[in-house]
Amino acid sequence: MEAIDDKYHGSVQGSINAVNKTEQRAFYVQYRLQSSAANSDNEIISAIGELVDSANAQASDTYEYFANNVENNFILALAMGYWDTNVYAGDENYVLVTDEPFPQAGATNLYVYQIGTSTLTNNQGFEQEVPRYRVIDESEMETIRTDYDSFSALSSEADGLYESMKTQLA
Repeated sequence: MEAIDDKYHGSVQGSINAVNKTEQRAFYVQYRLQSSAANSDNEIISAIGELVDSANAQASDTYEYFANNVENNFILALAMGYWDTNVYAGDENYVLVTDEPFPQAGATNLYVYQIGTSTLTNNQGFEQEVPRYRVIDESEMETIRTDYDSFSALSSEADGLYESMKTQLA
């Protein structure tokens, strides 16, 4: 029981709660987020910013990406007399946090759960608060569910033994 709880840093319940809040959604992944220093016009500041971003990614073992909702113009195109099955980036913005880098920009379906919000600043200095989602894959969700079931069974067994000992000692 302790091994399972340790695996989830003392919060197997928190992990199963995250899995239970997980939903499958379509996103249009645009690009990996970088600090403002990495986007500087000054080559030295930009190089330092990229090094800091790289060190932060290695220290946290996560990657952050800017993404949008996915839209398609299929129905509108049919109404106008032509065929368009392409997907496009919508106008809703998100930050995706993942353990693995995305291989390329584009539309993808992901299992995610919301972990808060992030403040993004565009190149004109305007800030926007956007939802922040944690990406989780199906195998990880299944592992958490299996571990939670094992943890629950062991916990119930331990509770039963405790009650039995209380009764015997009384």
